[in-house]
Amino acid sequence: MIQKMAKIQVIGPRANLTDVSTKLYEFGKVHIDKVSYSMLDVEGESDFSLKDVKLTESELQDMASLEKFFGRVDAMLDYLKDEVLPQHLQEVGRGGEQAELSESIKRKNPRELIALANKIENQLNAIREKRESVKKQHGQVMGFGKIVETFAGLMDQAHELDNLEMIGFSASKREGVMTLIKEKLAKLTDNEYEIFSADLDKKNMAVIIAASKEKIASVRELFELEGVKELAFPEEYSDKPLREVLNSLKEKQVDMPADVEDVNQQLEEFARRYYGLLLKMRRRAKEALAVYGEVPKFAESKFTFVMQGWLPKKKLENLREFLKASYGGTVVVEELPISH
Repeated sequence: MIQKMAKIQVIGPRANLTDVSTKLYEFGKVHIDKVSYSMLDVEGESDFSLKDVKLTESELQDMASLEKFFGRVDAMLDYLKDEVLPQHLQEVGRGGEQAELSESIKRKNPRELIALANKIENQLNAIREKRESVKKQHGQVMGFGKIVETFAGLMDQAHELDNLEMIGFSASKREGVMTLIKEKLAKLTDNEYEIFSADLDKKNMAVIIAASKEKIASVRELFELEGVKELAFPEEYSDKPLREVLNSLKEKQVDMPADVEDVNQQLEEFARRYYGLLLKMRRRAKEALAVYGEVPKFAESKFTFVMQGWLPKKKLENLREFLKASYGGTVVVEELPISH
């Protein structure tokens, strides 16, 4: 339908320029034109002379912050899309960037959007770090599954040797290897040691040696010279007795799946709460950046800004009331004559 259009001019305090531009964007019916100085009959160099708008340092900083904002929000959205089941995101993101913005989001300026993004990002980072830590521990603990099971069985055989220190290692099942180990241990400890072994897999066996603290230190030195490596457990278990390490790992093998499920649920709950909000914040930031893109079409004097454009004539009074509600009489809308 063809509508009769009105040519308008909006004048207000320079300090309100970007805010008024945002309001015009929200109103949604205004097409902004580049201001023509000649149409305003203002000439010469004075406090009332018009010139192209130059964004203030604060406005330039807001633009730069918004550009970075997109990267940060997109990174959060991508992480959630990669790590959370799609059906959970569909529940909270239905409508996505086309969803109606709430008044609270509409009212947020760039700095408020960035502050909210900081808060959300800090929460996500905390969950992410915890999740990565739990996943790493889960991988380590479950990776020791067969080892823990086998060595725990050997520890049960050695339950009467609690007064001795123990070390565990894996050795080849090749013929003669265990005989050689026992010969060297006999010489090194004056036959004051106990040894327990069991099959670990097709090629290797699990071995536990029990001896006094002083003799165990010598055994470790021998192993290092011979290139035999003691069982390497996660760093948190360094310098802890073998029995304590094995018992702790057995407990974690039971508890760890529940820990993984718990932190995954935390991430899903975070997604339900914030995924849709992040989409809306991104849309609001896109609108704010679009507003800055319109600013070069405005003109300014020392104290005021001038904007020119078009809107359906029947919406003219609506626009006046809309701006009056926000700025009282400080922002004025005038209808300009239209030439042939």
